[in-house]
Amino acid sequence: MKNSLRKRKASDMIGPHWSEEDLTHFYQAYRKYGKDWEKVAAAVKPRTAEMVEALYIMHMAYLSLPEGTASAVGLIALISDHYCYLDAVVSELRRIIDDVF
Repeated sequence: MKNSLRKRKASDMIGPHWSEEDLTHFYQAYRKYGKDWEKVAAAVKPRTAEMVEALYIMHMAYLSLPEGTASAVGLIALISDHYCYLDAVVSELRRIIDDVF
């Protein structure tokens, strides 16, 4: 699966926004099962193994920190910031398009 993920952008593979509950389940399952993406995905239904691996790839640096340094709360904050940034970009693009057309 790693080769297929590298050919496509991980950010396109994670699916719709992850809720805080999904992220908490992901974090706990990742700490328990490591990179066994099938088991991690089973804890975060309906997410697929491909989606959980993509989320890991996007946030590998943070998730590689020792437990105690990294946390589910920290992951939620990191991804919430990511979503806020994306929402701001989309809003700005819509404003530009409206101004042009």
